[in-house]
Amino acid sequence: PTKNFCTLSPIESFSVAGTGTLSNGSLTWSHTNTGGSSGTIVMNGKTYWETTCNVSVSSYVGIIRNIVPSSASAAAQGITGDHTGFVFYNSGGAVYKGATLEDTYATWAAGDVMGCAYDPTVPDVEFFKNNVSEGSIALDAGDDYQPWVGCAANTCNVTANFGQSAFTYTPPTGFKALNTSNLTTPTILDGTANFQT
Repeated sequence: PTKNFCTLSPIESFSVAGTGTLSNGSLTWSHTNTGGSSGTIVMNGKTYWETTCNVSVSSYVGIIRNIVPSSASAAAQGITGDHTGFVFYNSGGAVYKGATLEDTYATWAAGDVMGCAYDPTVPDVEFFKNNVSEGSIALDAGDDYQPWVGCAANTCNVTANFGQSAFTYTPPTGFKALNTSNLTTPTILDGTANFQT
């Protein structure tokens, strides 16, 4: 079957101030202020992707619950909304789950490759800086998550790779690229069987 890879979504892109821009086949997000973009595929298996930092100022990478854009936008800033649905690791090293500072990892800058490994069996997301694990953050069980990149403020520019190109580093054992061929088989194979006409 044809593999459709995840990209960054022009629909689920949020700007608290100013306007963000998608380019490079919707894999590069840039912004002069605050905002971000989520991935177009909801993950349902062990998934790995990488984000290359092109401009380091106030960039962040992370994971977001599959929720409505208005709530996600607020949660991205740790202000209001569904705080438990969002985890991000910013270029200053702070790791937030919603409004709560969970940990402090290594800082990162232009040229660094940030890896993310989502494991729904735990569930958690593990962050890597240039192939070195920085740690993992527990997620809420039973929720659907998508990748996320963005800016906390000022100018940032980041490029995501969901497997369209060769990864810079080898994914952890058992983790796959984010495309439709790697999604797990749904429990309900024929949705029409659940409706009466």
